[in-house]
Amino acid sequence: MKLTSTRVNQSNLQLFIDIIMSTELGRTYYPSDAFLKKEIEKASDDDEMLLLTDGDSKELVGGLWINRRGAFHSFPFLHVIAIKENCQGQGYGRTAMDLFEDICLSSTDGNRLLATKAFLLVNSNNNIAIKMYEKCGYVCVGEVPGLFRKRVNEKIMMKNVRRGTA
Repeated sequence: MKLTSTRVNQSNLQLFIDIIMSTELGRTYYPSDAFLKKEIEKASDDDEMLLLTDGDSKELVGGLWINRRGAFHSFPFLHVIAIKENCQGQGYGRTAMDLFEDICLSSTDGNRLLATKAFLLVNSNNNIAIKMYEKCGYVCVGEVPGLFRKRVNEKIMMKNVRRGTA
């Protein structure tokens, strides 16, 4: 499976918002489109937002929001991975993770890194996502109770990403 990515800009921003808000993640963490749009507007220059399209069918299947130095101001952080609900369970999430890890190993000046650590947060009740991340090689390195929502705990997951494994 091949995914193509397109950077989010003003002309396709609403598509990105619609994808996120159509998922359980969007419904849990973003109370409205307007709230999410404000969060996107506050994003740093290190943030990259991508729309993901199936390379064969050309169907828009999801989005990624990453920050190359979002974890401890040093390591790549996966802020959002959102796969449209009708596209879930078809391998798009795993392929999006491969894309994320490839981006992790690319510096903004075009050079390739040998290795880095990559981080993400996941709702501790999202067993499907946790299993996918574990299959991708991520391990839980901690848990934060009520980080974003009172009754929602977040697992901190990390992976040593190395060239040749992404």
